[in-house]
Amino acid sequence: MKKINVDEKLVKHVAMLARIELDEKKIAEFQANLTDILQHVEELNEVNVDSVKPMFTPLENFIEVYKEKLSNEFKQRIDNVRPSLNVKEVLKNAPDQQDQQFKIHAVIEDE
Repeated sequence: MKKINVDEKLVKHVAMLARIELDEKKIAEFQANLTDILQHVEELNEVNVDSVKPMFTPLENFIEVYKEKLSNEFKQRIDNVRPSLNVKEVLKNAPDQQDQQFKIHAVIEDE
């Protein structure tokens, strides 16, 4: 089994991707925790599962158990082309509109 070691640079990179701020104490904590987690994953990768049959996913099991009750509910519906709504009708109750579109307040501010 190979030894997994997570360095400070990797922890800082993961923290940046997750958009979280870590002080030096937390970086050391996360470094130890991530090393332990990845070490456990590496141990799982070494387990021989050649003779293990794949398991059902919960949805497959659910459908199998309730097949008769759900016979029509999980069938793919046919996508029928039909006329769309009239733009004027859609926008008639809009509090604000511009160029035949809903106008809303900005939710993301410029940095």
